[in-house]
Order: sequence, then structure tokens, then C-alpha cells
Amino acid sequence: MAYSEAFRRRMVARMCGPSPESACSLARETGVCQQSLSRWLRLAGTVSGMATPSDQERPRDHTSKRTAAEKRRLVTEADGLDAHELGEFLRRNGLHAADIQVWREILDAALEGPAESAQTKRQRREEAKKI
Repeated sequence: MAYSEAFRRRMVARMCGPSPESACSLARETGVCQQSLSRWLRLAGTVSGMATPSDQERPRDHTSKRTAAEKRRLVTEADGLDAHELGEFLRRNGLHAADIQVWREILDAALEGPAESAQTKRQRREEAKKI
């Protein structure tokens, strides 16, 4: 079944909003298959994934020209807002909820530290060979 772009955006917004719903629970509620919802969410994280052709032609200056410090500040400010305040905040700053979500994931990954060391990877490979 083909879903409209507006419907897909609403579903992604519900999965990314201030109180995000899981794709599984949303699938049970709406009847849309969970794999589709997850794919829409994954595509929303890319620059052109959920964009219309006219959106793709326009540069996304509202996000690309921001410094890392600005992005961190915006994510921090957005974290303390309820749904109504978040909507006003996003409009005021020319952002989308997906922008904040992507930045939050990047910050979380950065705070987790470097990926596993080469020694840890080697140990995993050795264990896998034993198995």
C-alpha cells in the first residue's frame, strides 16, 4: 500500500518526538508494517531520504551552517521542552525534530568514546573462530 508523504512524515514525527513511540507500538496502533515504519525513520535521518524533489534542490542551510557548539546547545535546550514548547522552539530556530534527533545520536555516539580497540576486535575474531 502506498502512503502519502504527509502520512509518512507524521509517523516519523511520532517516532522522533519528545516522547517517541517505538515502530512496533505504532505498527500495532496504525496497521502499518513495522519494517516500513523503521525504514521511514532511517530514511528521515538522511538529508534526502524523506525529502520531496523540490526539497532536495534547496540547500539545507538551517542545519549545515551550524557549528558543533550551536548544535550541542540546541539539542540541550530541546531536551527540556514539552511537546508544545518544542514545536515553538523548532519553528523559531528553523529546525525539524529529525534534525535534533540526528544531532542527539551523534552527540551520544561521541560521548560513548572511541570504538572498540583493535585488541578487542582481535579477541572477538579469535573467539568466533573457536566457536
